Amino acid sequence: MAEAFGFYADNLLTRDHFTEVLNARFSEQEARIDARFAEQDARMDARFAQQDVKLEQRFAAQDAKFEPRFTKLERRQGLQTWMLGLITAAVVLPQLQAWLA
Repeated sequence: MAEAFGFYADNLLTRDHFTEVLNARFSEQEARIDARFAEQDARMDARFAQQDVKLEQRFAAQDAKFEPRFTKLERRQGLQTWMLGLITAAVVLPQLQAWLA
């Protein structure tokens, strides 16, 4: 029997050998998974960068669209403030002169 099993004794799997093989395979699998995640992260980072560029362009377009309108409104508000001041002065000063006289 020893001769019959002697040929296969070298091919028998030991617990230590099995553990080493499993650990090596798990390490390979983890490396492949890590590589895939790194690849997906790179893709997502690139897509987010593209979206950031698009959003910045849209915000710049909106700023360019609204800036002239706000400038026009600010000028109009300044003019109205001066006109209100002149009207107030034209109404209040004669009334003060009448009261003080």
